[in-house]
Amino acid sequence: MYLRGHGTPTIAKELARLGRKNKKGEVKWTDSGVRGIINNEKYKGALLLGKSFTVDPISKRRLENMGEEEQYYIKEYHEPIISPEIWDAAQEIKKSRYRKSTMSIDGTRKKYSRKWV
Repeated sequence: MYLRGHGTPTIAKELARLGRKNKKGEVKWTDSGVRGIINNEKYKGALLLGKSFTVDPISKRRLENMGEEEQYYIKEYHEPIISPEIWDAAQEIKKSRYRKSTMSIDGTRKKYSRKWV
């Protein structure tokens, strides 16, 4: 549906209407849940390590990795659910719909993103 131009809220409504269960076994879908599926490289059989990192091991505070730490990408890690071509096409659509964030500049964080430690 995403490749046909439908947005994540529409896909979530259709999955709920069809009675499809989410990962918790419930027939409840949200647009952010569908977006998470579209963003997840595991569906094409790959694995990305280092998406986030621990800032403080005592408080266990974690941040999204925006270039501060190394990341490792493993291709063909497991059997894919969808073909890499379909996943890559969805990423191109997602990229064409993307608006540049004002919160980050080239892998760095703005002044106030770490204000509340």
